[in-house]
Amino acid sequence: MFTAQVFKVQMVCLSGIMEETYVAQEAIRKFNQENAERTGKLFLPVADNATANDSDMVIGIVGNYIEKAEVIEEAVKAGKKVLLFFSKYQDPENTIPAEGKAVEAFKKKMESKCVCCEFNGKAIFEASLVKAMEIIENI
Repeated sequence: MFTAQVFKVQMVCLSGIMEETYVAQEAIRKFNQENAERTGKLFLPVADNATANDSDMVIGIVGNYIEKAEVIEEAVKAGKKVLLFFSKYQDPENTIPAEGKAVEAFKKKMESKCVCCEFNGKAIFEASLVKAMEIIENI
């Protein structure tokens, strides 16, 4: 038995990318299993419909369009730790140029307010998330 601080983590998919949400949940589970006892910190995913007040940290996943940006902005305003992951993959047949510009504008706006990372594929996303969790391990 060990004692740990529990940090509630809200995952928000800002572009309908569900697979990465599952990858994030699995990365958190693995991180906890391998590091909770050593670090004394445990990351607990909360419900998708949680608010910034229900969590200590928010992980946002962004594809080729933005929706629910207000959830991220609310979390930043509330002083929560926010990690944003932007997919570099853009399917030209399914990407509207104006939406791509909106994603870039959102990224530029958020870079000074929270941790922003890019990924290209699920394996890179998982590795980037674990690396970010190691950095924020000392919340």
